[in-house]
Amino acid sequence: MSASIAYIEPHQVVKELWGLAPDYFSPSVCGQHYCRSARHYFKLALADDRMHVKHIFYALRAILALNWIEKTDSPVPMNF
Repeated sequence: MSASIAYIEPHQVVKELWGLAPDYFSPSVCGQHYCRSARHYFKLALADDRMHVKHIFYALRAILALNWIEKTDSPVPMNF
């Protein structure tokens, strides 16, 4: 049995925060973050005799986020 978590967004606040993103988003800084994350999780996945699928998925998510930033020059959407 798994518990699902439902978050309630105060829609106006979320819209205002996303409105600030263009002023504070840096593709290069964000890209560096995702690159370090991918490297970190691939190292974790390969460090053990048993490869952890969870770490591979985290690394792949970071790579896909890098791809998103490269193609759109915008923040990665939360529902990504």
